[in-house]
Amino acid sequence: MAHKILRTKGSAAFIDRLLKLVPQYRKDVGHQAEVVATRLFARIVSNTPYDTGNAQHSWDIEASPGVDMDNKIMDIQVAIDTDYSAYDAQRGTKADRQTSKMSFSAGLQKASHIRGQGIDGPMRVNIRSEGAPYVERLERGSSDQAPRGYIRLAVKDAGSELSRKLKRIL
Repeated sequence: MAHKILRTKGSAAFIDRLLKLVPQYRKDVGHQAEVVATRLFARIVSNTPYDTGNAQHSWDIEASPGVDMDNKIMDIQVAIDTDYSAYDAQRGTKADRQTSKMSFSAGLQKASHIRGQGIDGPMRVNIRSEGAPYVERLERGSSDQAPRGYIRLAVKDAGSELSRKLKRIL
């Protein structure tokens, strides 16, 4: 997006023009945060090892405006339900299996509801896995299908991606 060059004669006029651009910058920042959040979610989902499909399909995402975030653009929380007492072992039976392996584009589609929410500026992103407590073991490297720490790596990459995008805006 090309922004207008600020050319004003007085400091009051300069500040007035600058303040008029702030909402557009907030909107641009919010949009980039949405893009990075949906890509992060899709990466986590598609990189989650696939056997029955339950682990991949257990992921969900929510986004909300980030208030009181101490100058952060995006606050990412990833939560994994580790309660085996609530785990239904029958979900893994062949009759109840999720049949499709989720691709990156399927992950983007599942997260599409957070796009266009009108969150301008900082954003809180909550990504969680429920009903598949073994996702924690997968994160620790129990499967050959994903590297150890695949969730942490995705979050780290998302932070770098957001930084690159914001440098282009600001």
